Amino acid sequence: MLRSAGPAAWGKALACAADRSGGGVLVHCAKGKDRTGVLCALLQHAAGDDEQQIVADYAASAAQLSEEAAVQSKPQMPWQKRKEEEESPTVDWSALRGSPAKAMQDTLAWVRQEYGAVDGFLEGAGADEAWRRTLNGNSR
Repeated sequence: MLRSAGPAAWGKALACAADRSGGGVLVHCAKGKDRTGVLCALLQHAAGDDEQQIVADYAASAAQLSEEAAVQSKPQMPWQKRKEEEESPTVDWSALRGSPAKAMQDTLAWVRQEYGAVDGFLEGAGADEAWRRTLNGNSR
């Protein structure tokens, strides 16, 4: 996930998330996993959350996906509509994998191996101490 977007892309995403000059910031995607989940994990780390909390929050998407999959009758790709849903389409996420805790644990372990620490990755993407102060609402 981290390799799929270069440091400049991560730096831009992190800068946007910390910049509240236009108001609040909403970070979202279809299910809060993959790149968006990693971005949120990096933000949580920078805000002081420990790895256990980060992993638990990431894995919460897996529970949501499991609940949705249990009520779906026929797996299909998310962009496909069933005939009965033509007027009120919903997304069928059962064709996609969840967000297991191990995926985030492995991602954070890889970051530590490659960059020495999550902070090492953040700094390499331009998320330095000044950025962290901005993220946490401290201008000094």
